[in-house]
Order: sequence, then C-alpha cells, then structure tokens
Amino acid sequence: LEWLLGPNRRFAALLADRKAPHAYRERPSGHNWVTWKQALAPGLRYLLGEP
Repeated sequence: LEWLLGPNRRFAALLADRKAPHAYRERPSGHNWVTWKQALAPGLRYLLGEP
C-alpha cells in the first residue's frame, strides 16, 4: 500500500494546518501483521479516548 503514503502525508499535514485533533504515525516495517500487532492496541486506546 505504498501508493497511500503520499496522500496520507498530505492529509495529515492538512489536519495539522487546520489544528484538527489527530494522530498520524508511520511505521518502517510497512503495512503488515508485524506493524498491526504492535500498533493495534495503542490505536484502539486513542480512538476510545483512553490514556
């Protein structure tokens, strides 16, 4: 899904420019289970508004 990297970066920049609350993270290992396994729990906590 490398083709999504540019659009995601531009969207994150737009949100930042508009001071919209958001979180954007890039992981060096790509879009795979290793990355999802590490990022899923923190991502869900963010979405649910938990620390």
